Amino acid sequence: MSDERRDDEILGRALGRAIETLHVNETPYERSRMASPAERRALFGLPQVAATIAVVVLAVALGAWFNSVREAREVPAVGSPTAVPGTTAPAAVATPVASIDPNRDRIWVYFARDSLPPVGVYLQGILDDSSSEGRTTSRLSLLMGLQPSRVPAGLLNPLGSVSPAVNGSRQTGLGVHTSGDKAFVEFDLPTGWGAHGSAQSLALLQQIVYTITEEPGINYAVITDKGRQSATIDQLVVDKPLSREDVFGYANAAKPDKIEDGGTAGLADIVDWRASVDQVAPGLGRFVVELKPQTATTRPTPRFTAVLQPSRETTPGHGKWTILISMPDAVWNQPPGEAFHCCPLKVVEKTPIRELTAGPLTGDPPTGNGAYRGVGFGINLDDARPWRAFVLQDPLRLVIDVGGTAPNVSDRIAIYRAQPVPATPVCSTTCDIQLSGAARVFEANVVWRVKDSAGKVIANGHFLASVGSSALWGTFDTDVQVPPRFTGNVTLEVYEASPKDGSEQGLVQIPLVIR
Repeated sequence: MSDERRDDEILGRALGRAIETLHVNETPYERSRMASPAERRALFGLPQVAATIAVVVLAVALGAWFNSVREAREVPAVGSPTAVPGTTAPAAVATPVASIDPNRDRIWVYFARDSLPPVGVYLQGILDDSSSEGRTTSRLSLLMGLQPSRVPAGLLNPLGSVSPAVNGSRQTGLGVHTSGDKAFVEFDLPTGWGAHGSAQSLALLQQIVYTITEEPGINYAVITDKGRQSATIDQLVVDKPLSREDVFGYANAAKPDKIEDGGTAGLADIVDWRASVDQVAPGLGRFVVELKPQTATTRPTPRFTAVLQPSRETTPGHGKWTILISMPDAVWNQPPGEAFHCCPLKVVEKTPIRELTAGPLTGDPPTGNGAYRGVGFGINLDDARPWRAFVLQDPLRLVIDVGGTAPNVSDRIAIYRAQPVPATPVCSTTCDIQLSGAARVFEANVVWRVKDSAGKVIANGHFLASVGSSALWGTFDTDVQVPPRFTGNVTLEVYEASPKDGSEQGLVQIPLVIR
């Protein structure tokens, strides 16, 4: 049994808490090994600084190249009419619609999930493609009128419950207009929003914001109740423009950022590139480039630069953000005399990854054996949730992870699995909590403790991630022990102890039940 398949079985035990998700057209890919011996990597030496400058230039060029490829592939979007700026939307106005075929139209809309950002899926519906306002209205109207039987299993449609029916009658209305990167949406809901409590209100707000901002060029949703300059969803007051990153639930939104490493592998052939969503952990998208070094090196690492930046949308379907990856030492092999198979595209269409693209970093002809040196990849994303880069061995893989279960992710700790595994129904001897994930902490030292329901620490310790003090993240797969014969509710806390004063950094708190 291979290491990767064995770890698939280990990680599979963690998905008992995973929310059932929709099957989509996704590149199959098995989960990767999450444990390797700890090592310490220096940040950068002088040769790496020079290499860094070079790959940054390549990353900028790559971004322009990916956008030009996309634009050549796309059909120009229908221009939106000029909108009059304002703070509230006008009353809904009937818009002439042409060539609408409900058997043809596939509309990308979002559904809510517990402790996770919304997830997008395609539904059949009637799309008014005449304007930005028309498309936004179509998406919202589809969800508001959707029959419960059409809601995908495991997902929630709070918009289907707005303006609850009175005496068998349910009335709703929408007014939509756009200005710049904002969409102003006025909801006419005579009997209210139908949400109760903070969890329902947040789920509804997330679904609305994601669905409104699906429109290309629209990054903010301005949501109002009819005749007002704000909206009140139960106790939640919405009085400012909101982006996806304002509502997606992560404590640390990813800002335009860069992760890079000078590498030690030298030239390496690309064996495969692939993606998965929700396989390693709920809400987590994983991108993998598998490599085969051309020369033997002990624990090689590839040279790369990964840059997160806003995408240049022109038509729906490409996401709001893109991670551009430059790999100047990666080699794309193909038969001599053939040009690079331009712009390979892999469609994922499962939040947070919409699609993958690949291409040469330069226009130089291939080497004598028909191989291109220097390859770039693009990961098109729904939102800018926290992301990580690390390297796995045997085989060599560069891994980019995006997101995860929102409460389990901080700026330096990401827990993928935390599951108690008692030897018996009651922990008569020992009780282990299986723990796996990623960390970027000083000297690879990850600290943990377990508190009972009264807040008393009943167990604590530390372990090492595979890499520390590096631009790269390290991974871990370990067990932590709870005292014998203990049962009840506990909170597992994982964090970095500050090397300066020992204070908690990047604290993640996970409620568990020991039975």
